[in-house]
Amino acid sequence: MAWRIEKLGPKLGAAVTGLDAAALDDGAFADLRAAWLDHGGLLVLRDQDLTPDRQVAFARRFGPLFGEADQFQKSVQRYLLPGQPALYRVSNKIEDGVPQGRARAGDYWHSDVSFRARPAAASLLYAIELPESGGDTLFADMCQAYAALPAAMKARLAKLEAVHDFQVAARTSGTYDAAQLEARDFDGRNRAVHPVAITHPETGRRALFVNPGFTAAVVGLAPGDSAELLAELGALSADHLEHISKAGIEALAAQESFEFVGEEALSRSRDEERFRAVLSLHDIHPGLPPAIRCVVAQL
Repeated sequence: MAWRIEKLGPKLGAAVTGLDAAALDDGAFADLRAAWLDHGGLLVLRDQDLTPDRQVAFARRFGPLFGEADQFQKSVQRYLLPGQPALYRVSNKIEDGVPQGRARAGDYWHSDVSFRARPAAASLLYAIELPESGGDTLFADMCQAYAALPAAMKARLAKLEAVHDFQVAARTSGTYDAAQLEARDFDGRNRAVHPVAITHPETGRRALFVNPGFTAAVVGLAPGDSAELLAELGALSADHLEHISKAGIEALAAQESFEFVGEEALSRSRDEERFRAVLSLHDIHPGLPPAIRCVVAQL
């Protein structure tokens, strides 16, 4: 049966049915990847049945993975699936007093791992248990946010870089407690500088690359001026939101990182929820070894 695509919302995103992610030949995968780019970097693949090994194998087709080519920060390594260094568990379940994954992951606007020199290009999130209610997610189209900027602002941003630091979310998001944090996470390895505006390596589209979750400051600006500019860009990005309900994202989701699509969990459920996430790497700066881009929605 030929697979079908239908839009998730008016701004970005599409749902795919009639496709088995674990059994795609090269031609079908190329078509899927093209559809992913054509729909703003957010795809939902419905009715998937993936073991951890199959999920990782599918993710590798997008590029090298965190946990293999690079390592997660220490504070979240405890949530990796045993025996699967690239599979990160997102869950609010607790069994015998032990958390089965990272609860409240993504409860703030962010781009996955933007605080690394090679941030996440993509995440693939596989839903194992879904709540009856809650789990809605907001996405922001950062390409459209950039396109809507005045010419003078685009010219200004072309010269600017920003510091991304894990410490921003760790200290201000309210989703980490002291017991989860480790001193090694703040020794400089989770801090990076990236352009404020970047270019998609395949589509050529320009996008904003700042996010309240991890962006600490604009390089070369006074603290007050930096905060003012980041707040202005954040407000402009909010004009390009897409609200995707829990019902709209099920099974496996593939979503570009906040470089081109931003995300924030809108409503967490108190019911049990479990997901497996895989992140692939991406190079923003010229001269680094190539890596492909692709990501998921953390509900």
